[in-house]
Amino acid sequence: MTWGRLSFVFAFGLAACATTPAPAPAPASEPAQVTHAAPQPSSDASLEDWPELALVGEGRGPSLYLGAESSAPPVGYVSPGVVVEIAGPPDRGRLPVRIRSGMRVRGYFPVHRLDAVVLQRGRIRDTPVYVGPGDRVRVLGPAGGGRTHVSASPKLVSAEGWVVSLPTFEGSYPAIGLGAEAAAGADAVPGTPVILRGDQPIPVYDAPGGRLLATLPAFATFPGYEVRRDSGHSAVLLGEGPYLAGYVTVVPAPAPAPSSKREAPSFETHDVPRRIRDDADGKPLHRVAAGTRVTFDGVTIASVDRPGWATEIRRYAETGEVDVFVAVDDAVAVRGMVPADALTPAGP
Repeated sequence: MTWGRLSFVFAFGLAACATTPAPAPAPASEPAQVTHAAPQPSSDASLEDWPELALVGEGRGPSLYLGAESSAPPVGYVSPGVVVEIAGPPDRGRLPVRIRSGMRVRGYFPVHRLDAVVLQRGRIRDTPVYVGPGDRVRVLGPAGGGRTHVSASPKLVSAEGWVVSLPTFEGSYPAIGLGAEAAAGADAVPGTPVILRGDQPIPVYDAPGGRLLATLPAFATFPGYEVRRDSGHSAVLLGEGPYLAGYVTVVPAPAPAPSSKREAPSFETHDVPRRIRDDADGKPLHRVAAGTRVTFDGVTIASVDRPGWATEIRRYAETGEVDVFVAVDDAVAVRGMVPADALTPAGP
């Protein structure tokens, strides 16, 4: 696949505002109002329009279900940052997924809680947003033609710790350029690190002398990347990744090299997994034997690969099964039935 070079000519309005109150003067002018029509997900898309691997995004409540139907019962919780393998096309807003941690788990995951990591640098189509390896985007659905409909929210953080929030942009990105972890040594974002300094608001334009995209507040220092200069303007990528691409008229100053991308979280634990500990509340605590299969309504939803932990919810002497909440680590916890002889009392 050919990856296009970044274009610095955009036609989208953008309003920037500080999320922390600042003693900044009002912007000198307002961004021009431009209607932005986000691309709509394709209705006839295939798995080619989805990344093979993705990440669990932020959210509350259960995130794993027995089926795609709205009436399907929840069967588990998955922590943000856990890698999921997309196992089939979406159905009614949920994707069949597989998770491999201390347990092998399968179920249906809500599309709206799916994130992805950028694997190769490029521009999100139909937006002024540029991304590099390791940047996170939210997966919205298929866009067709081997592309995924995504959203990105550039975040600018000043040296003083002030945060400037920018609107969320929606566009499409090649599905093969998205995944769960960027390879070491992947091509970084181009350019030289610079700092934008000023005691006056800093306008950001879509082109030299072009449309105003945003106005950065004064009394703040923002990291960026200088890529080229044109008629006294500096083309910059603003943010920590994803980036807002635009032009500024102030002269950037040299800056230290940016810090490396955040490392993937670890969900390993040498103690009782967090969700099992939080669920205990007087319930009997058990160790679960490796090789145990967890079922829900007769469907296998998990296989315990390493000795795990479980809280007992209800015991069924007539079938020799126990209804449990089980986990091996902090990645995922599921509720289901296990054989009573797979459990060993864990003690106090």
